[in-house]
Amino acid sequence: MTKGSRLAIALALVGAFSPGAGAEEAKPPAQPVNPRIAVMREQEKKLDDLMTKMNEAKGEAKVDAIAAVLNELMAQRKEVLRTRGAGAGMMRVPRARPPEPKPAQ
Repeated sequence: MTKGSRLAIALALVGAFSPGAGAEEAKPPAQPVNPRIAVMREQEKKLDDLMTKMNEAKGEAKVDAIAAVLNELMAQRKEVLRTRGAGAGMMRVPRARPPEPKPAQ
């Protein structure tokens, strides 16, 4: 195989697997499989909207917008803890037990 034919094959493979080479990009499903994903998307959109308002606000309105973002974050956090229990989403590191005391002889 010549150097030119190897180059041609490599270019053909790159073109075949590049986006837009006849293959349509995968779209997320209209309805998420897990209902929790839909809730998370709604929460994310709400935070995005609040952040946009916060970034555009000036003066006293900015303070109010920051408070709205913090209140929403706390409400979402409380909801997660309520639905999944304390420690949800956090990595739990097992605590080392103290050594057993040696019996007196």
